[in-house]
Amino acid sequence: MCRSRTGERKIAAFAIILAVLVTVSCSGISGPEVTVKHFIAAFNDKNVNTMLSCIDPRQEQLFRATFHIVEKLSGIPVEDLLEMLPGLAQLAGQSASQDIRFEGTRVVRKEVSHETAYVTISTTVIKRAGNSVQREQAQMQFRLTKFDEQGWRITGVAPGQ
Repeated sequence: MCRSRTGERKIAAFAIILAVLVTVSCSGISGPEVTVKHFIAAFNDKNVNTMLSCIDPRQEQLFRATFHIVEKLSGIPVEDLLEMLPGLAQLAGQSASQDIRFEGTRVVRKEVSHETAYVTISTTVIKRAGNSVQREQAQMQFRLTKFDEQGWRITGVAPGQ
C-alpha cells in the first residue's frame, strides 16, 4: 500500500511540473531567443494557444476575446475554422498555400537592452500548395519586450537585416 501512495505522489508531482512548464511555455525565463524558438515551433505545429502565449499580452488578450466571440457566434472552435481557411480560399478561386513551415531555424543575432530585445533568425520558409513545394531562405527580426508577469513576449516582426 505504501508503494502505491509513493507512485501516486510521483505521478502527481510530475503532473504539477508538467502543468507549470506548459503554463510558462513562452514566459522567456531563459531569454528572448527561447520565446522566438517556442513561437516558431508552435507555428509549425499549428498550436494557436502557444503562439498566443508568445506575443504581447495585450494582443494575446485581444485575439482570445475575438476567438471567444467567433466561437460563440459560429459554434465552431477557432482552431477548426483556421484549418478550414486554405480550403475556403481555394473554393473562392484564390491560390492559397496549404502549409507554411519554418525549417533549419537558427538565431544569427541577439541584442538585449533592459526591457527590449531584438532576435534575428535565419530560416528556410517552406510553402506547400497541392503538389508544389517552394523553399525560400529568409531572415526575420523579432522585437521582444520583457513584461513583469509574462516575461519576454514578441511585440513585432520585420524582415531581417
